[in-house]
Amino acid sequence: MADLPGIKSAAPRLPVSDLSRSLEFYSTRLGFRTLDIWPETAPAEALISKNDAHLRLYSQEAHGSDPRGEATVTLRVDNA
Repeated sequence: MADLPGIKSAAPRLPVSDLSRSLEFYSTRLGFRTLDIWPETAPAEALISKNDAHLRLYSQEAHGSDPRGEATVTLRVDNA
C-alpha cells in the first residue's frame, strides 16, 4: 500500500456463516489476531490482522443479507 499516497491500509469485508468458527480458523490455522469485535453484546463483525493484512469478517445471519456479488473495502487514510 506504500505506493498509494495517503492510504495506510485496506480491509476487505468478507461474509461468513459462523463468526466464532471463522475467527477460530483464522487465528489457529492462519495466524491472524483479532483486533476488534462488535457489538460486544452480540458479536456480528470482527477486524482481524496478520502482519500488514487486515480483514473484516461479518456474520451473514446478523446482517440479514445475501452476500452474492457483495463487496466492501475499507481504506484507512491519514489525511481525510
